[in-house]
Amino acid sequence: MASASVKQSLGERAMELQASGQHDKAVELVRLHLRMRPRDSMAVSIMGVLLRGVGALADSEQWLRRAIALDPANAAAYHNLGLTLSQARREREAIVQWERAATLQPMFPLPWIALAAAYAEVNEAERGIEAGRTGVRLAPQEPGAYANLALALCRAGRIEEGCEAYRDVVRRTPTDPRFRSDHLLTMNYRVRPPDEVLEAHRDFGRACQPRRRAASTDPDPDRTIRIGIMSGDLHDHSVAFFAESLVAECPPDVETIVFPTTVCPSDDAAGSRIRQRFNRIVDLSVLDDDAVDAAIRAEGIDVLVELSGHTGGNRLTALASKPAPVMVTAIGYPNT
Repeated sequence: MASASVKQSLGERAMELQASGQHDKAVELVRLHLRMRPRDSMAVSIMGVLLRGVGALADSEQWLRRAIALDPANAAAYHNLGLTLSQARREREAIVQWERAATLQPMFPLPWIALAAAYAEVNEAERGIEAGRTGVRLAPQEPGAYANLALALCRAGRIEEGCEAYRDVVRRTPTDPRFRSDHLLTMNYRVRPPDEVLEAHRDFGRACQPRRRAASTDPDPDRTIRIGIMSGDLHDHSVAFFAESLVAECPPDVETIVFPTTVCPSDDAAGSRIRQRFNRIVDLSVLDDDAVDAAIRAEGIDVLVELSGHTGGNRLTALASKPAPVMVTAIGYPNT
């Protein structure tokens, strides 16, 4: 019991440090523990989670596989490896890990919740519905369980059921705009009165409360204008091809900065080519909303063009405090 308590305390302290922006201290804390207990699989797993949190996905995968080798019955390590692989856009490999976690510990809800969305992403939505219902049964207090079930229902073509499931999530979490965003995307797949659609979008806006003052930039008309492009689709995707044409036609005295919100697969030639067209790349994929806001402000962006809208990978909630003086949403989302 004491050992389990120590591990829980180590994990809590490491995650608290990471959440406060002290990643190096969190890593050093776990390293010190591992010097004394090098075969502690839970601590090794915690290291993998910390590394995923800063986008070091290859290192995260290595540490989590080491944790599994030390303790093949560690369901949490399999689950966390699944999260790392999914973040690297290796969804089918992630599914294998979540299935192993669920087999090892059938009452552990997190793998089931993850599988609901993952099966839907690989066109196995009926299996996603089954996994989603299991996740809801095991974790009825977890809004994400209902959201992933709703996603699977929609991907299976059961739009009315999916929309009702999303409405249920919104009722459970009225102040969380993320689930409202998911519901708005779903509304594209059913015919609803325009006033209802408009009011649902306004409700999302009202749920996104500013946390700081809006950004401003130097009004000097002779300086270089800085344009930011923010998207979750900067890979082999139609939105990325539109964005590429925008950047290609920018005047030479305009600086362009790209803000990817998702990881681009290493074998995605289109994504690599498109990103090279920008003056700078600022990866937002592992940042929370406050950090995304700060990263955009740090670049002194004059005009931010957001290309996802309410589609997957969007970070609209991070824009509530207006980190650029002019912000435009375009291309990716058709419903407003």
